Amino acid sequence: MFLIQLAFWLGWGSLGLALLKYLELPAYLPAETVELGTPGQFSVGSVTFFALYKAWLVRSPEGFYALQAVCPHLGCQPRWQAQGQAFSCPCHGSRFDSEGSLLQGPALRSLARLHIFLSPGGQIGLNLRQTYQAEAGEWQAPGAFLNWPERTS
Repeated sequence: MFLIQLAFWLGWGSLGLALLKYLELPAYLPAETVELGTPGQFSVGSVTFFALYKAWLVRSPEGFYALQAVCPHLGCQPRWQAQGQAFSCPCHGSRFDSEGSLLQGPALRSLARLHIFLSPGGQIGLNLRQTYQAEAGEWQAPGAFLNWPERTS
């Protein structure tokens, strides 16, 4: 009886180990908050990709916002098309304007924005785990946009 149970568990264990190689387990987990640089490092109109954080930092005349580089359709990584001033998903053709708003499907919603802030050290920071959805009216929430230069009125 013992040998039958041993064979049973060894068989299932081997199957489990074989399946593990197909899981995409990250080699590390990125920090919850990260710093990208000082506001002066990014010119107005720039769109900068941070591959490690899967985020796009966009500098508009009014300030900064960060877009999660994940298409809401199937999770592919949209690419910035500077000529067309839009993000384009290479998997199924969804398109988003420079603010992340949906222009063309099959995606059903806009790109998510990441929480953005100015750190005490003067760096642009992101909270990678806090997102804002346009369709829920969250892009107007504090943290979805960083006014720059700071307004003191």
